[in-house]
Amino acid sequence: MGTEAGVGDWDATVIKLSDVDGGIMWARVLGTPGYDSAAAIALHGGSIYLVANVTGDVGGYVSQGTSDIVVAIYTSS
Repeated sequence: MGTEAGVGDWDATVIKLSDVDGGIMWARVLGTPGYDSAAAIALHGGSIYLVANVTGDVGGYVSQGTSDIVVAIYTSS
C-alpha cells in the first residue's frame, strides 16, 4: 500500500481502493504550498486523468499567474 502526505493548505488527491476490502491500495497527491483543488477526473484506457487548479509551481513547471490548470495522468495499477 502506498500513500502520500499533503503538500499545502488544500491539495487534489486520487485514491485507489481495493475491490476486496475497500482498503487504500495507493494515493496520489497533486498540490503546491497554496490552495489547490481537483476540478475534474476521468478514466480512459486504464489511465486516470485529473484536472486540477493549482496556485503555485508543480512538477517542475513555474506558475504563470494566480491560478493555473494542470492535467495529471496516473496509471490505475
